[in-house]
Amino acid sequence: MRVINIKYFPLLLFLVMSNNAFACSCSIWSNDRNELIRHAFKITPNIVLAKVISINKPGLKELVISGKRGYRPEITNFKTITIFKGALSGKFKTTMLVGSGMCGLKFIVGETYILYLSKSIYDETAYATTICAPNQTLLDAEEDIKMIKNMSLLKK
Repeated sequence: MRVINIKYFPLLLFLVMSNNAFACSCSIWSNDRNELIRHAFKITPNIVLAKVISINKPGLKELVISGKRGYRPEITNFKTITIFKGALSGKFKTTMLVGSGMCGLKFIVGETYILYLSKSIYDETAYATTICAPNQTLLDAEEDIKMIKNMSLLKK
């Protein structure tokens, strides 16, 4: 009979008792970007070109004060430049979990993005997107924007 070395017991106990696991999994059903954009256009309520104004990253102090367990969403404030679908004009915010294994998108202040947005589950006044949506920076989105503009015109 094999005996487990006692020094490994805490590690074994930790592995057995850990029941919280987070992972983002995108079910990408096509390698064709045009097909992904057409699908996202159909299912996403808001598609906009927007610039990041500021990012609020909650720290440990906020987590302790809130009394809530787990992760706190990162809040990114945007200014809408162009609306392709939906009615999201002016300024808006996104709330997303952006930690390791989470599906939230990390943004850069001053950068402009094409965003596929739906309502946030963390804040009814905010929106969210994921790394699974075909979001792009403006520099990388020229072809995507042409395609979305054409779909927007056909929808009207």
